[in-house]
Amino acid sequence: MLSLKDLLPNGLDVTGPDRPLPLTFRVDSRAVEPGDGFAAFQGESTDGHLYIESALARGASVVLAERGRVSEKLPAQWPQVTFIFGHRSETALAELARAYLVRLPDLKHVAAVTGSVGKTTTRSFLARIMSASQRTHAASGNYNTLIGCSVAVLSAPFDVQCLVLEMGANHPGEIAQMVSFFPPTAAAITEVAPAHLEGFGSVQGVLREKAGIFGGGRLKDAVLNADNPLLAELASQINTPVTTFGRDGSLSFEDDRLEWDEGFKVSARLCYSGDRVPVSVRLSGKHGLYPLCCALALAVRMGVPFRQAVREAVSFESLPGRGEVVRLQNGAFLIDESYNASPKSMTAAIQSLGEVQIRGRKFALLGSMGELGAGASAAHQQVMEVARGQGFDWWGAYGSDWQSGAKATDNLLTDWEEVRRAVAGLNLRSGDVLLVKGSHACGLERLVKELKGQEAGGR
Repeated sequence: MLSLKDLLPNGLDVTGPDRPLPLTFRVDSRAVEPGDGFAAFQGESTDGHLYIESALARGASVVLAERGRVSEKLPAQWPQVTFIFGHRSETALAELARAYLVRLPDLKHVAAVTGSVGKTTTRSFLARIMSASQRTHAASGNYNTLIGCSVAVLSAPFDVQCLVLEMGANHPGEIAQMVSFFPPTAAAITEVAPAHLEGFGSVQGVLREKAGIFGGGRLKDAVLNADNPLLAELASQINTPVTTFGRDGSLSFEDDRLEWDEGFKVSARLCYSGDRVPVSVRLSGKHGLYPLCCALALAVRMGVPFRQAVREAVSFESLPGRGEVVRLQNGAFLIDESYNASPKSMTAAIQSLGEVQIRGRKFALLGSMGELGAGASAAHQQVMEVARGQGFDWWGAYGSDWQSGAKATDNLLTDWEEVRRAVAGLNLRSGDVLLVKGSHACGLERLVKELKGQEAGGR
């Protein structure tokens, strides 16, 4: 077993007792449980150093902070707590995580997933598949930054065999930085599409950033979406063995059909190396086949037999905020896509609801899509055109980004109370379906929580 003091790289100071690893670090003092570590960061809107004493009161056993930001008296007041001080908390935490990663004796695979859409679902699929045959640890929640990856690594069991990380970015160089600390042995790009354009400027800028996941020096396998021309071209430029997925991929799907059975259900045949396997799986639409096939491609490259990987994957259920379907007490169904939205994922969600036959009415509440830069107005107009063509019984658009392309017949919602009144006015009843989708900044998860308070239970 390892302890914190076994890992301490140069440049970090430590006081107090040693602590065994793994260790769960929290970055929100309100989430701290007895025995957890607390890492204090200077954020955009607040400073975690202000909440160290709150974390200690909740039972934090380790505090990581920046030099000069903490009272010198605090370690003496809490002698039972380990204090770690560095120049920058983010780098200090990543250095600790890297030192832990290289000392894990049984670790065979470090899989990393990035992409404009589908990376969290791919990560979840892959963790499910790999857990059946190897001791697997995966990042949780939205842990896809350098901080999130560091937290995921430090919480991995000492005997872990497969580590699954998700790497996201909204500014150039972020993925390359993560890869420098946690170099993957297998890596995938799910998709490249307009997203975070404020930071990257163009889809080509997104591609350059995502391609950084294939660095690091330990890569053995690369996985790419064959149906994206930019990624198909990138595949020819990578020296590492490449497996592609998609309709035209080496791991492909065919004869895909979408239906509604108290939730979306996709039927298809999955194909790899001459083998064809029919499946029926709960996905958020046909577009859900892409993260499924991406995860399968990673798994087979890491040694899992194709049919075994498929068998483990098909029991998957969509995640909260990312396509989860909830039946409400009144018999209506809520499609919870409230966590994130880009033009591509928004269009796919709208078209999926438009495609299926249901016994009730169809409704959609669309929140603004964030971080699109100069193309934001055009992107929202294009999505509105898609929504208008679906024949929904009602759809509404929440947020100022929709206004420039709106027509007189569109339902524009400008404030939160207007959203609540509009949804209440739908008088949802048995068989109806309501899609709620928007970027996290819209706060539509508040509405989802209110509606889920009327949840009737699972399917």
